[in-house]
Amino acid sequence: CGHTHTPFIRKSDDKLIVNVGSIGQPRHGGLANAVLFNPNTGALEFLNFNWYPERVRKDLESRGDSNLAHTKILDRKRF
Repeated sequence: CGHTHTPFIRKSDDKLIVNVGSIGQPRHGGLANAVLFNPNTGALEFLNFNWYPERVRKDLESRGDSNLAHTKILDRKRF
């Protein structure tokens, strides 16, 4: 499900396909997405929340980590 950025659940035969969505470029109302999964019960819970990339960037800069390759996602366009 990589790079879809949209959270969903699909059933295919006896398999459950769960796409958690995206934190860096969410396509679900501008909110970051995540999923909590309980392996003991099989319960899934989608989470949607605000996130603040500018705060993350400032924190990384304060620690001297602002030039790491993975921080480039903070500069991407948000939808």
